[in-house]
Amino acid sequence: AAFVASGQTCVSGKRILVQRGVFDEFREKFVAKARSLRLGDPMLPDTDVGPVISKPHLERIDDQVQRALEHGAQALCGAQRPDSQRCSLADVGHFYEPTVLASVSRDNPAFTEEIFGPVVSITEFDHEDDAIALANCSQYGLGAGIWTEDVRRAHRVSKKLRSGLMWVNCHHRNDPS
Repeated sequence: AAFVASGQTCVSGKRILVQRGVFDEFREKFVAKARSLRLGDPMLPDTDVGPVISKPHLERIDDQVQRALEHGAQALCGAQRPDSQRCSLADVGHFYEPTVLASVSRDNPAFTEEIFGPVVSITEFDHEDDAIALANCSQYGLGAGIWTEDVRRAHRVSKKLRSGLMWVNCHHRNDPS
């Protein structure tokens, strides 16, 4: 859900909060997945990530990522335009590598601003209350997803989150009706 429509939807998963005990495994698998995504023509069935809407928007995404890095974020992958080996349309389209940022503090622009592109921050938390505080540390809160095996926890946490849409054990599932 983080890279659907090249991250250009208002409910894209931009800030992923992961409990410390599973963070390292999640980070490794998520970065591998982001690196494996195929960039190209969005009309082709084997394309995972297409271009962003315009050159000015591409420049805005890159500027936001660079500011996040200047404020202490660490790029685990991406954080740049792809070369022609990674994307055959790189020279003619407005492509940005699927990007995963870590070490993103609460005051980092990647945490406080919406990066309307293929950029995700992953942040560790220790306890449920920490995750709720981090999730609610946003002026947007348009969509949120909770992954858990504990249905009571899903209900408890969802009641405390300030979010317009809420998903449990999925994200970006919208009813087209």
